[in-house]
Amino acid sequence: MFAILQKQNRDHMKITIKKDETYCGELVGQHIEIQGHFRGSIHAKNIYLGKSSYVNGSIVYGCLTVENGARVDARCQRRA
Repeated sequence: MFAILQKQNRDHMKITIKKDETYCGELVGQHIEIQGHFRGSIHAKNIYLGKSSYVNGSIVYGCLTVENGARVDARCQRRA
């Protein structure tokens, strides 16, 4: 599966990209979990990258957790 994604959820909901999913675009939210493949920009307070994840692009975060095995080819910037 490949899809163009532009999701914004600045309040409560968690955004999740599952292990077998591939997306390209922009993610903006409070809590974002990536288990699959993502290319683009991510802006979130809390970001979790699972062991099966591959992220390419840019990440702006408050708290970033990267599980052993995750592949990250991204510019990362911490924001309070």
